[in-house]
Amino acid sequence: MKMVQRKELEKILKKFNKEELGGGYLYFLHKNELIQLDLVDYSCCTVCSIEDIKSTEFIRDEMTMEGIYIEIKEGKYEEIDSIWIGEYGVQM
Repeated sequence: MKMVQRKELEKILKKFNKEELGGGYLYFLHKNELIQLDLVDYSCCTVCSIEDIKSTEFIRDEMTMEGIYIEIKEGKYEEIDSIWIGEYGVQM
């Protein structure tokens, strides 16, 4: 992931967190990983390495969904090609 893409992802995550679209979770970049923080018990988990991210898009369709779509590089995770982050957390 290039520095420009990293800055864009940081901007998307900041907007997503500020608007509280992640339900009970916050998302942020730490070192080279995308992290999910649970606001109930303050546990963290790694969503993916930022080096594995192919593209990122903030999607807002007021009728159906709001969230972040992340396309993952092929072959990095078994049978997973994308990640959806929405109000219910991470879905792969």
